[in-house]
Amino acid sequence: MNPTDPLDYRRVLSQPLRDLLESLGRKCPVTFEHSRRVAGRAHDLALAGHRLDRPQLLRTWLTGLLHDLGKLVVPTEVLAKEGDLDDQEWRWLRLSSLCTESLVRPLLPPGDPLAAALRATRERWNGGGYPDGLYAEQIPAEARIVHLADAIDAIENATPYREGQGLQAALRIVSECSRSQFDPYYVEIALSLWSDGSQAAADPFPGRNRERPPLAHTPGTVNW
Repeated sequence: MNPTDPLDYRRVLSQPLRDLLESLGRKCPVTFEHSRRVAGRAHDLALAGHRLDRPQLLRTWLTGLLHDLGKLVVPTEVLAKEGDLDDQEWRWLRLSSLCTESLVRPLLPPGDPLAAALRATRERWNGGGYPDGLYAEQIPAEARIVHLADAIDAIENATPYREGQGLQAALRIVSECSRSQFDPYYVEIALSLWSDGSQAAADPFPGRNRERPPLAHTPGTVNW
């Protein structure tokens, strides 16, 4: 069984945010489905962690759902490229979290912490992330949880051009990056929830050719 949305985004999001999310679905259906899975898994992590109140739980789910909206401004050929990205293409992807914040912030009430959480989804526990070099609990809890859920999903699941490595491999890799890239508390929660193989995703693209190798990984970092 895959993680599923605990909420129906059509009932929760404002019309402008629904329009943005559905535009992403039309541009890149794989990213749209990834975002929905990340939202569900992030909500599961947050709920099991017993540290967040109800508004934070909802905000964690929303952060997972909306975290890739910035890819609306990334050229389609970059999102669909098979093989290694060049420096300019990586810059596009690095800009996407800032673009997400820029797209969403004007549609939120002033001071809404969702904007800060979306901005911080690429920050790392050790301060080595971007865009602001935040570290540890300087990073909003919602962003720390989504960063972990995002990595697990990216490693676990197949795409039309890359073979998924499975949930257990994803858990092993993120556990190696605990305290460097990921919040160690939520890594432990992930292991306790899923290390028995529950909620493993099936290959949605059986039989398709995949030329891109598994995600690069060196101890202490995950790149996706």
